[in-house]
Amino acid sequence: MKSFLKLKSERQTDSPQLWIVGCSFSHGTGVTPDERYGQLIANELNSPVSFLTEPGSSVGWAADQILRSDIKKDDIVIWGLTGSARFPFLDDTDKFHHINRHSFNRTNDVKHYFKENILISNHMIYESITSIEQVHNFLNKISAKFILAIMPCNIPYHDIKIYEYVSNLDFAIVLYDIHNYTFLDKGSDNNHPGILHHKWYASELLKFFNSR
Repeated sequence: MKSFLKLKSERQTDSPQLWIVGCSFSHGTGVTPDERYGQLIANELNSPVSFLTEPGSSVGWAADQILRSDIKKDDIVIWGLTGSARFPFLDDTDKFHHINRHSFNRTNDVKHYFKENILISNHMIYESITSIEQVHNFLNKISAKFILAIMPCNIPYHDIKIYEYVSNLDFAIVLYDIHNYTFLDKGSDNNHPGILHHKWYASELLKFFNSR
């Protein structure tokens, strides 16, 4: 199997379980594996958990991980939605990249095929929304429980567009103020959410889950 097709984790049990999906926020960059919100939720629910997460990854990558994983009826899927200005890219040497504003200018071949303003285009919002709809359709059909947790996009125009889209979705929760990106604390890298903020994520997500 090609390396870019590999899933980040596998099913842990034949019984219903938790799946956490997303980028560095859900992966827990800046905190330990036991401190990230997904593990805190798994502990509270006394559930096995699989992490389909990778720093720098895109909405499309996360959707693909969900759609190809062995997710079953009554599983709980929490997808920490990242910003729209990202996409997966396979260069001409068959090396896989997560393209975002930080990696665009240092990735082989990408500038040959794309201009950097693709990242802030309406097309990326379209890609994000269609990916969400595909995942929702799949999880609904297999009767899995789905929570879409909206994380900061960091591009105000995209923030507003995504917020408008998810505001009418009963399975979505926005976990930040679109006008204020501050965290309760920062992780060890001084850039991502810290221990207190992951505890807050877990608390808000559990409240949302229990209210549905």
